[in-house]
Amino acid sequence: MLVLEKNNYNGNWTTYNLAASRNGVMGVDTDSLRSSFQHIAHPEVFVDDSNQRFVLFFQAKAQPDQVGDSGNTVPQVHGRFVATSPYGLNFNDPNTGGGVAGYGPVAMTDDGLNRDMLIASNYMRVFKHNGGWYSVSKRGVLEKAPDLAAPFTPNANVRLKAWTLQTRRHRFLLMMFLAINPR
Repeated sequence: MLVLEKNNYNGNWTTYNLAASRNGVMGVDTDSLRSSFQHIAHPEVFVDDSNQRFVLFFQAKAQPDQVGDSGNTVPQVHGRFVATSPYGLNFNDPNTGGGVAGYGPVAMTDDGLNRDMLIASNYMRVFKHNGGWYSVSKRGVLEKAPDLAAPFTPNANVRLKAWTLQTRRHRFLLMMFLAINPR
């Protein structure tokens, strides 16, 4: 993902250069763990004041199908992922992509394989409500982070995914609340 900048109002746009070997704020082309991503799209950045960080949600087709330690295939996932940054200009993996220690793409281990954490369904839009992280995805799917203190941790009840689907009743009540109480 690239960030464009210019030095003055009438100047030309240039690509923000994070380092001599990379352009942009998340360079999957130079990250060995993510070089197989077929695309990254739909970036959405939040300022997380309480944790003093920037949170980037992005759409991607992640690591390819791989055989895990058990001999089972861990599938490639197309969905919404998350990365963090202390200052909003470097969301790269600190181990494989030149990122800042303690930040970068949120990953997990599944069947002995290091994989990026699928947060929620495709094409989601994130919002916070009453201290909770929620998303509304394609076809009106509502999902929520089950652990408010650690919203980007693996969900023990759903393999390879962090957030849980909400019931139709929850979706209806939330949509009614948002219609009555716009931001």
